[in-house]
Formats: sequence, C-alpha cells, structure tokens
Amino acid sequence: MYYHGQFFSKDYAQARYWFAKAAGQGDMQAQFNMGWMCQESQGGPQDLTQARLWYGLADGGAGPSA
Repeated sequence: MYYHGQFFSKDYAQARYWFAKAAGQGDMQAQFNMGWMCQESQGGPQDLTQARLWYGLADGGAGPSA
C-alpha cells in the first residue's frame, strides 16, 4: 500500500519497513521486494549485498550460494 500509494501517500521508507517485517517471516514476495528496494535505493541506501541476500531468499534458498 505504501509502495504504490494505495490508500496512503507513497512512502518508500514505510514500504521498506513493512516489507522487511514480512520478509523476515518468510514471505517470498516481500523478500523479492526487499531485494528490489535495496538494489534501487528505495526507502533507504543502496545495498547490493543485502539485495543479493534478499533475492536469494526469495528464490527459495537460504541466500546466495556463490
């Protein structure tokens, strides 16, 4: 809702906060979204290491293998 501005104003920092909570509980879509937000510096600083970690988790793994 915060990411797309549905019902609330667009707020990438809030979106990142809520995606992080859901991603930490194993939600694969939220893990992918966290990867994207870390990669694209949405709602926080760019962190390609974290982006790769989140993408690896979203892919069903325990993180990057290489």
